[in-house]
This record gives sequence, structure tokens and C-alpha cells, in this order.
Amino acid sequence: MNYTNTIRDYLEKHKGGFFELTYELKERFTMFNPKTMMKIFNRLEQEGLVEKIGKGFYYIRNNDIFSVDKLFTYYSSDYRGVLLGYRMFNRYGISNYNDEQIIIYTNNIGMNKNVYNVSLRCCGIGFIGHYEEALIQALYTIEYGFNNIIGCDISRTVKQLEYWLYCYRDSAFKEIISKIHFQNRTIVTLNKMLNDLKIKNECINIFMNM
Repeated sequence: MNYTNTIRDYLEKHKGGFFELTYELKERFTMFNPKTMMKIFNRLEQEGLVEKIGKGFYYIRNNDIFSVDKLFTYYSSDYRGVLLGYRMFNRYGISNYNDEQIIIYTNNIGMNKNVYNVSLRCCGIGFIGHYEEALIQALYTIEYGFNNIIGCDISRTVKQLEYWLYCYRDSAFKEIISKIHFQNRTIVTLNKMLNDLKIKNECINIFMNM
């Protein structure tokens, strides 16, 4: 096998995307030696095919250069990650407060990465789909607390939480809390809100048995 050509073929098919070495070595290129991979990417960077944006983290150029907007769009779309923080609050009309910090939980990296104002956090959840995304965002908002959200639109927040909570599934909850820590009071509040909406759940029992 020609390792360099294998990587070149992959990059050609994924222009405009990102390549995080720890994740890729574990998920796709398990036959590669990490040192060999680093040497290949050093060479590809010199050729201008990729752009290094962090340790072991590369933007795959598509006749362009890296931008934070590209990173944000890539990891916050197509269920590659879950947008949190004030960018999430802005998106759903919960708050119009502008915070430059962007927080995204994702499975598509092997370790946490900070690139400029984007914080990518490795959550390790087996699968992120609609139900998982909605529940993570609901739990994050509950834990953050209405009183702590600057410029919080209470009415809009309640409506958005209700929408998210109607996506609740015990199986998704179990997977999420096995990987992401939430405080006891957050789970108690979640249970109360679910019960008020008459949504069947076993979240307290699941949480207590984790």
C-alpha cells in the first residue's frame, strides 16, 4: 500500500473538510503509524494541499484558505456536532447577546481542540442524530439556567425547551449522560419538565444507575 497516495485520494474526496489526526487514525486509518502520518501531512502542507490549524489538525483546501466560518459551519451541520453556548441561544431566539466564543460538541475529533474562538469538545457519543442533538441542547440550556443567560427571552426559551423535550428518548438520554457530565439538579429539573409535559421517561432511574 502506498500510504501517501491513500491519503491523497481521501483528501481529494473531502475538499473543504477537516482532518484531525487522532480521530482519523482511530476510525479510518488504523493501519497507519502516527509518525508516518505526521510525515505525510508535513509534506502535503508544504505542497499546499492542507493547512495546519492546530496540533494534528488540518483544513483540506479546496483552492482556498482556512477561515473560522468554515470550521464553524462544518462541525455544526449535518449532525457532525452540536452547537452550544450563545451561538446556539442566538440561533433559537433564546438570547440576542453576542458572544464571540463558539462551543461545539462533536464525535469527529479524538481530543478537544481550540481554534481561535471555536472550542471543539470531544463528546464520545456513539451517534448524534436529531434526538441526541435536541436532548444535549435541552440539558445544556437547563444546566446553564434562565437567570444566567444574558438577555434571556423566557417565553421563547420555554417554547424551545418544550420542542426539544418532545424529542426525548430514554435511550438517547442514557447514551448522553454516560459521556457528558450534568449536575444532579439538571436531571431533576429535566424530569419535572418531562412529567409536566406528560412525556414518559425513566431519566431519574437511568441517572441513578449510571
